[in-house]
Amino acid sequence: MVNDVLSNLSINNVVSANRINAKPNIYTYRQNRDHWGIAIKYNGATKYTCNGKIFLSDSQNIIILPKGISYSWISKSGKCLMIDFDANVTAEEIYSFNITDNSKAIDIFDKLETCLLLKPPYYKIKSLQLLYKLLLLLLDSENKKYVNSVKKDKCLPALEYITKHYDNPEINGKFLSDLTNMSYTYFRKIFAETYGCAPMEYLHIQRMKKAAEMLKSDYNSIKSISESVGYNSIYHFSKMFKKHFGISPSKFSPQKQI
Repeated sequence: MVNDVLSNLSINNVVSANRINAKPNIYTYRQNRDHWGIAIKYNGATKYTCNGKIFLSDSQNIIILPKGISYSWISKSGKCLMIDFDANVTAEEIYSFNITDNSKAIDIFDKLETCLLLKPPYYKIKSLQLLYKLLLLLLDSENKKYVNSVKKDKCLPALEYITKHYDNPEINGKFLSDLTNMSYTYFRKIFAETYGCAPMEYLHIQRMKKAAEMLKSDYNSIKSISESVGYNSIYHFSKMFKKHFGISPSKFSPQKQI
């Protein structure tokens, strides 16, 4: 989880929102930063080094720079959107947030920049609102990664069993949920949320991947392959294979005997 410093951060004032067009390979050392800062890389990349740790700022990594820290950075060019603000706390490390899509963060920056430039009524309150919205976006992204990690850990015993024993024809959802010490309903729910499909569907997918490999190998019959991947019935195996690949095993590998 992200450091509690950020979770309890109270913003006093938004100082600025600037667009910086960085030239490539410019090295800079900054000592005792004046304000808190958020760096959103529109394109390109910048590498920060602080307390012996390296942090990459690019389109998928947003950086928070606490007030008072000293660090160096080297730019690989690109446009950087930088927000400076004052807050009630200090910190000694850079915070990095990995995000899949920075468009929401850029949209918040655009609105914040406009607010500070035009100074509409209550612009100070509005600027605080926008900056809090950006911080919540970053913290929520970190929390989701943490929750997904916890769910993966809970499902791990079942996943490991499937990997090692996919050939066991007796596997069912209840058996897998018992391995995780969760009820079947809850296990099925978090497994689907984490891996995008139900546990038994995941098992069938793994079996089909193995079957496709075997159909290209020296296995001499489709029946032996079906048994090797956990199907007692060649008809059930053929049905699942066609559902997964769109063709029957015999058409996938015509040289194999039934």
